[in-house]
Amino acid sequence: MPAAARRDNRSATYQSTDTDNRLTNTDPMWDGSQARQATWFNEKLKRAEADFEFHQLCQSTTVTMSKSGAIAVFSPEHALEHAQGTNKGTMRAPSNRKREDLLARSLAKATAATASPTPAGAPSPTPTSVPVPTATSYAAATSGIKPTTMLEDMLGELASNYRLSSETIEKSQLAFLNYFLDGIDSARLADTWRKKCDKSGTEFIIKFIADMSSKGVSITAEETIETTMREMLGAGRARYGDGNFTN
Repeated sequence: MPAAARRDNRSATYQSTDTDNRLTNTDPMWDGSQARQATWFNEKLKRAEADFEFHQLCQSTTVTMSKSGAIAVFSPEHALEHAQGTNKGTMRAPSNRKREDLLARSLAKATAATASPTPAGAPSPTPTSVPVPTATSYAAATSGIKPTTMLEDMLGELASNYRLSSETIEKSQLAFLNYFLDGIDSARLADTWRKKCDKSGTEFIIKFIADMSSKGVSITAEETIETTMREMLGAGRARYGDGNFTN
C-alpha cells in the first residue's frame, strides 16, 4: 500500500474531533529506522514547542479553555501547583499528571455540609410544629450559607481562574499524541505506539525517549548521526581494511 494511502487511513483513526491545522505536508516523517529516529523526534519536539497548547501540556498538564479562559486541571492540588508554578515539566521531561477520582471527595464534602449531628449525651430533639416559611425567613436562613467548592477550599479567590475538567485535558493529550503518530510512515508502527501511550502525547515523549535510550540512541541528532557513521566506517574497515572517520 502506498505510504500516502497509509497515512490518510491512519489520520481517520487518530484524528482529534477538533479541526487541527498543526500538521502540514512539510512535517517530517519517520520510516521506523533507528538511524533517523532521533532526528525525526527532535524536529517534531521543536515544532511542538512552538505550539502553545502542546507546550502547556508538557509544562503543567493543563489546558487553557478557549471560551472562558480558565485553566483546566485534574484536581485542586493540580491547580495549586499551577498557581504556585511548581513541579514544572519540560519538552523532554514533560509533566504527566493523570485523571484523579474526585467523586468520593465531593460526596464526603457534601455529606459533611448537610449533616447536623446531635452532640454526645444531649437528648434527642422533641418534634415541634413546622412553621410555614415566608420569603423573609427563607432569605434570612439561606443568606451567606453558599457552600464552597473544592477549588475554593484550596485556592480561595484564585479558584475562579481554574476548572476541574479532565475531559478537556485528555482531549488535548489525544491531539498531541496524534501529532506524533501522524508523522510515522508505517501504520502498523504508529498503531503499536498508540497502544503504548494511553491516548497521551506526553506519555509518548516519555516512552519514546526511554525506547531510544534502551537502544543506545542519543536524543541529540548530531550524536546519533556521528554514531551511525562510525558504525558504518567500522564495518567498512573490517571488510576492506581502509577508511577512517575524518575522510
